[in-house]
Amino acid sequence: MANEYKSYRKEYEQWLQENLALAVEAVAADIWSEAKLYHTFNNQTGELEKSIRIKKEKVDNKLVHYSVRAGVGKSGGVGTRNIGEGGSTQAYYAIYVELGTVKMQAKPFLRPALKKYEKTFIKTIKKIYKAGERKYRIR
Repeated sequence: MANEYKSYRKEYEQWLQENLALAVEAVAADIWSEAKLYHTFNNQTGELEKSIRIKKEKVDNKLVHYSVRAGVGKSGGVGTRNIGEGGSTQAYYAIYVELGTVKMQAKPFLRPALKKYEKTFIKTIKKIYKAGERKYRIR
């Protein structure tokens, strides 16, 4: 009798991972765009803007890590669908612009972008879980 019921656990886990990965990638692109376009610092050379990029790292066969970075990494950059390519190592000062120094006021550009999309991201994650519960009838 136990053989009569099919388990959808693996299918549900796969569906969930794929949809969560898409949501994380989308919010990383939104944060990247916001930080690049709506910063408050005086852009003299464009190096800091060029250094803002998305880094995608595969942790294992199921887990991918996304980060939005500025002023670090190799000059080629690592893009997500070509977003953020062409980063620069010349913008080593990005951390000082973001956090400020004793002689310079902070002009954050990454933290406000992250804050702007934080609630939207949480709502999206909740919607994905609810959709998965409906699709696979999980209670």
